[in-house]
Amino acid sequence: MDILAQLKAARDKAAFELGRLEAAVSALSGARSKPIKSAGKRRTRKKMTATARAAIRRAQKARWKAWRAKHTKK
Repeated sequence: MDILAQLKAARDKAAFELGRLEAAVSALSGARSKPIKSAGKRRTRKKMTATARAAIRRAQKARWKAWRAKHTKK
């Protein structure tokens, strides 16, 4: 029974080392290989409403107007 326990311990140690080696190989070759796609559902972006776009446009125009007023030569 002692030999069986030793063999199982050696197997577990080898599996642990194999996992570490696999992690090192994947880390070093990760830049050249394709990324693994997740199996989950991909998130989609929410579309911005026309009202929200108009509000952003008005705010940006106000910022540019203030900047021009400050930086134009008279």
